[in-house]
Amino acid sequence: MYVTISDIKVSEPIDDVKTCKKKELTYGGIITGKVKLVDSINKKTLFTKRANIGILPLMTNSASYIINGVEKVIISQIIRSYGIFFSQKDFKYGFKVIPENGPWLEVNTEKSGVVVARINKSRKFPITSLLRVLGAESEDEIRSYFKDCFDEEDFNHLEITLKKDSTTDALSAAELIYNKVRPGELIDPMSALDYIKNQFLNTERIFVGRIARRKINAKLSLNKPLDGDVANVFDKDDLIASMKYLFNLSNYKK
Repeated sequence: MYVTISDIKVSEPIDDVKTCKKKELTYGGIITGKVKLVDSINKKTLFTKRANIGILPLMTNSASYIINGVEKVIISQIIRSYGIFFSQKDFKYGFKVIPENGPWLEVNTEKSGVVVARINKSRKFPITSLLRVLGAESEDEIRSYFKDCFDEEDFNHLEITLKKDSTTDALSAAELIYNKVRPGELIDPMSALDYIKNQFLNTERIFVGRIARRKINAKLSLNKPLDGDVANVFDKDDLIASMKYLFNLSNYKK
C-alpha cells in the first residue's frame, strides 16, 4: 500500500497578528490535501479523505513572519567569493584571504602604521608574528623579504610593526597568536606552534581551493599549481607576496 497527496491548498491565516503574538502562535494558514490510500497490488483506492497536513507560516503586511509568537524577518546572506581581496579606506589598507574551507585571514594597517592580523575575527596581533610561525623567524630574515618595498621617503610599515612585535621566534609568536585566537586556554608553546601552523599549512584544516588559488596567483603574480597540497595551503610565500602588495598599495605603488 502507498499514500498519495493531491490538491494541496493553503487557507487564510488562522489568527490575526496581534492574537498570534499574544498567545505565542504561528501566523499562518492550514495546509490541506486530498489523502488517498491505495492498494499497491490491484491499484484499488481503499481510503480517500481531505486532511490537515500542517501550518504554513505566511508573511504579514509588514513583511515579517510570526513564529510561536515571535516576529522574525528573513535576511539574505551574501558570502564573498573565495580568493584574496585588498581594500583601502581613509588611508588604511588591508587584505582578506578567504579559502574554500578553513580560517579567514584579515590583515589591516592601523593609524599608527602597525600591520595587524586576525584569524577568523580573533583579537589582533602583529602580522610579523604570523611570518615567524610560517618560517621567517629572525628580524633580519623578515627584512630581507621586503628590502625592495620601501624607499627612504616611504612610510615603513614593516619597521613599525617589528617594533610593536614582542615575539622573537616561532615559539613565542605561536604562543602570542594562540592566546589571541583561543584566549583563556592554557597550552605549551610547541603545541601552540603546531596548532597555528596547521591552520595554514595542513590541508586537513585549510583548503584554499582552485578558485581562490587562481585569484591569489593572478593578484600576486605567483605561479603556484592550481591543485595539490601546494595549491591548497597559504604558506610563507603567499603571506610575503600579500604583504608586499599591501606595502606597495599603501605607498601608492599599485
